[in-house]
Amino acid sequence: MGQKVEASADTAPSPPTGRVTRSWFRFSLRTLLIFVLLTASGMGLWCRWEPWILERTLVGHSAEVRGAALSPDACRVVVASGDGTARIWDADTGRQVALLKGHESDVECAAFSPDGSRVVTTSSNTTARVWNAETGRELSVMKGHWHTVHSAEFSPDGRRVATASEDRTARIWDAETGRAVAVLKGHKGTVWRAPFSPDGRRIVTASSDDTARIWDVETGRELAVLTGHSDAVDRAAFSPDGRRVVTASQDKTARIWDAETGHVVAVLKGHTDMLVDAAFSPDCRRVVTASFDGTARVWDAETGREVTVLKERSAPVAAQKFAVFSSDSQRVVTLGDDYPPIWEAETGRQLASLARYTGNWVCPAVSADCCRIVTGDDVYAGRIWSRRRPEQWWGVAWLPEFWLTIVFGAGLVWSMGWDRRAL
Repeated sequence: MGQKVEASADTAPSPPTGRVTRSWFRFSLRTLLIFVLLTASGMGLWCRWEPWILERTLVGHSAEVRGAALSPDACRVVVASGDGTARIWDADTGRQVALLKGHESDVECAAFSPDGSRVVTTSSNTTARVWNAETGRELSVMKGHWHTVHSAEFSPDGRRVATASEDRTARIWDAETGRAVAVLKGHKGTVWRAPFSPDGRRIVTASSDDTARIWDVETGRELAVLTGHSDAVDRAAFSPDGRRVVTASQDKTARIWDAETGHVVAVLKGHTDMLVDAAFSPDCRRVVTASFDGTARVWDAETGREVTVLKERSAPVAAQKFAVFSSDSQRVVTLGDDYPPIWEAETGRQLASLARYTGNWVCPAVSADCCRIVTGDDVYAGRIWSRRRPEQWWGVAWLPEFWLTIVFGAGLVWSMGWDRRAL
């Protein structure tokens, strides 16, 4: 009794440390929901990071695409195919508007009239045809060539059509009746293109006989022979003011000519392989050329001085087959064996590219503002690309996904902080 028993050290309880363990993994349902929304918006931003996206794939042809064109308002697309048909599509919805069926062999080319109400097509069966762009009804058949008709273009007023053929002639037709107005004879080789001057009074033809020629539309009289190239001339085009003509040749040069006298204004030297395209800028100050040497080049139209070379430094050499300026003369779109890039015309800096598809690019068409591009490929499809934001890096701020990502990111940080205080 009264004996004091001391507790052993082994049985004595441990004193409290005063620290409470908190878990960072106990999130509320609100936090989980915001995290899911943040993930979704982030994935959307990643998919649309590029300023150019593949908007539509136009499927329906059973052979390779040979040509493509946009209507003046860029709302319709016509695609020409080796299956003997052309098809008109709504560019905004991808819906087929009309099937142009009547040619007996490959359709080589298709182009809209200036008002977009008609389409002209050419074929290897020696004919060209004009169609109603709304209904697909055939309006006229242009017969007279005896070999493949490579190209056709409407005059600026839509009253005439000019065709270029492998039979060494170009022909001018009445677009309403299909009646031949004039036969342009004089070339000794295939005539590839026959574009009108801006006022519709003249035509320039490019031929494999190493020359280009300027003709009077009303009479068919030859006005000037542009001689000087030492190999086939693949392209010829008037300047927007009609005062100059540019030609692109397989002799590795382009030349600028006075459209009235036929005298050479400048020789554009620098490419190391054949040229296949050349075009003036809308302000007439620059010329862009495309070559099989893997580059496109921008030149001063008055002096012939090379302004910049358009070539991706890290890419392998790929032939450039097409080049065109935007309506503000600030950008250039090129197309070759690789993906089509968009460039800054003055500096040669690459602004963007259509790199999400790696097929065999052919037959491009570009809207006047360079916000929509149509390409064909070797899998029987046409593709419509759209620019959803400016090409510069800050253009990402135009995407709603960017702002959603910012909002959901801030919300997640706030919600996690609230959950931590509640633990």
